[in-house]
Amino acid sequence: MGSGGREAELTVKIYVDQWLMINGVINMLLLLLLKRFIGLPAKNRRIFLGALTGCAVSGLTLFGAAGLYRLFAARGQWGNEFFPYGAAALILRGTGMLWGGGLMIRAVWGRMNIPTFFRAMWGMFLIAVLFGGLLYGISSFLPRGISSTGSLLCAAGGSFFLSRAAIRLVTENREKKQRLYPAVLIYQGRECRIMALWDTGNQLTDMLGKRPVHILDSQTAKEVVTTVRQVRYIPYQTIGQPEGVLPATFFDAIRIESEKGQILLNRPLVAFSPQPVSPKGEYQLLLHGSAFERNQ
Repeated sequence: MGSGGREAELTVKIYVDQWLMINGVINMLLLLLLKRFIGLPAKNRRIFLGALTGCAVSGLTLFGAAGLYRLFAARGQWGNEFFPYGAAALILRGTGMLWGGGLMIRAVWGRMNIPTFFRAMWGMFLIAVLFGGLLYGISSFLPRGISSTGSLLCAAGGSFFLSRAAIRLVTENREKKQRLYPAVLIYQGRECRIMALWDTGNQLTDMLGKRPVHILDSQTAKEVVTTVRQVRYIPYQTIGQPEGVLPATFFDAIRIESEKGQILLNRPLVAFSPQPVSPKGEYQLLLHGSAFERNQ
């Protein structure tokens, strides 16, 4: 009897050690993915603290739920006794997971406003679903010769990189859509409606007047520009073409329809690109990085 008790105690100890390591690693990976998804900076030591917080909350709820299940099983009745004990254990576990996610977010980012907090909680839920599905799928393909802990850690690493790639794709598309604006080009009284991308990396400037330069697709330019009164040539450099010159002229205005209302750029200097500014045709104009400054 004593020997059996010692073996059971040893088995539980090994399980707890493995559970803490796996749970801690997965919590850190989830927080790193959440950091990318919501776009909020976080130091690595705060992420480590958040992972430990998640382990603590998860451990308390797990062993609390296990205690209720044990109490339920000890009663030896599977009829009416299920609801008070089994349901209570499930509620405790689910509530612990919810509170655990909130406390992990609080440990990493501290106090935040309510909309940002709920956005982070929603992001944590989506990431947990994605990560968990990938973890289950990858684990099922791993060879049986690897230990259970090793298999889970390998699967967690693969799930992290796949999840990060998916999140990067989603966030890049979301950021691009957030920088796309309907706009109207006005030149010599003619108007042309287009889509414009606010490109913060576009710092092209006229060397003579130090004016910001917006870049228009030449095919679109043909629709609105019939005659050019004044031409300037703007030197530029890119990775694919170290040196080049773009013809440019002054438009009457560019009217941008943003979420804050209309923004009018008077007498903007617009250069004509011989190549499409958007390979997929999503937009026709690259706005200068300073396009939304008041002194434009």
